Amino acid sequence: MDRMPKRIALAQSQAMNDTAFKIKQVMAKSIASSFSVPKSVTINAVAYEKSTYEKLSIRIFVKNNKAAGGVAPVQWLAAGIFGTTRRDKRSENALQAMNLMPANMTTVIGQDAKTDARGNITGRRMLSMLSSLNSDGPVTTVRRTRKTKTGGGKYVKTHSPFFVIKDDKGKLPAGVWERYKTGKKIRVRPMLLFVKGGRYKRRFKFYSLATRVFDRDYGSLFKLKLDKIITSDINRIT
Repeated sequence: MDRMPKRIALAQSQAMNDTAFKIKQVMAKSIASSFSVPKSVTINAVAYEKSTYEKLSIRIFVKNNKAAGGVAPVQWLAAGIFGTTRRDKRSENALQAMNLMPANMTTVIGQDAKTDARGNITGRRMLSMLSSLNSDGPVTTVRRTRKTKTGGGKYVKTHSPFFVIKDDKGKLPAGVWERYKTGKKIRVRPMLLFVKGGRYKRRFKFYSLATRVFDRDYGSLFKLKLDKIITSDINRIT
């Protein structure tokens, strides 16, 4: 029985899978150089579906499973691939619903804001900030003081540390700001700054990059795999 067709199919499958791995590596490098300080979850957002000798095809794709924070990589990389408008974040929708930020604006995290290891404001802190801002009048929060020997603790009102500047007409840029103490002094720092929304440029050439790597590497990899399979079969017979 002629084994050559199966050898060719097996070599094609192995060469496709090695090429797919190379495409993934090249895309990771491209993402790292195309975006400003991308996180590891973004750099490693490209994956591939392997080929078999019975199904000679590979699929290169951006992961659609939700990462930490509840957003899939494909949602934020799509703007860099297609040059589309960035989707509004849930925090931006909330600020607009409270009439604190214009609909044509988006947010960027302030330089001095407290962030997690990925450079994002944690969900708990964001929720606390939005809850404090969700008020028609002067925003206050209620906290309970620590219990003392003479009696239980009591509830006291404290002013929220967060406030909003809606436009850039004053000394501070538009955004959500936080008051904080350093010694006896009260200082402020930007948590979120309001900036004009716009379209993203195409910075990640997903399709052309995959095609270029495949055209460059597949042929030589196929020849290498086929030679190896044939040699292995000959050595097994002899």
